[in-house]
Amino acid sequence: MIITLENIDTQERFQSKSLSRMSPHSVIQNIPPGRYFMYQVSVPLGDMIYHNRSSHMREFFGQINIEPNSKYYLGNFSGRMGVGRERNLIMSIDDLNIPCELRERIENENTGWKKGEFIKLFPYEKDELIIR
Repeated sequence: MIITLENIDTQERFQSKSLSRMSPHSVIQNIPPGRYFMYQVSVPLGDMIYHNRSSHMREFFGQINIEPNSKYYLGNFSGRMGVGRERNLIMSIDDLNIPCELRERIENENTGWKKGEFIKLFPYEKDELIIR
């Protein structure tokens, strides 16, 4: 899943990058402190890429406040493909805890993040995100 955050005040955008070619995990490094909203969520799936830039998606994540020298975790999402005419991708949070292997990799690689707790940014109000 590739996410793009937009700074509410400056309109500057920051896109996540995969930790490696085959990794399902993506990170945004060096994002300046400020107020953000989720501009876009993209999910590559085979030859297709599903995108969502809707107001529903922005409401799902809400406003994200980034503080200096902090690490944030948006969640471990799983998806399922809808059937029928509209083959939407339906994403939901699979687990509320950051996977241990992801935590170790981020803290041990050259990411610039020091050890310490991640601040969880789960969208608790809604349990599913539809990506068309």
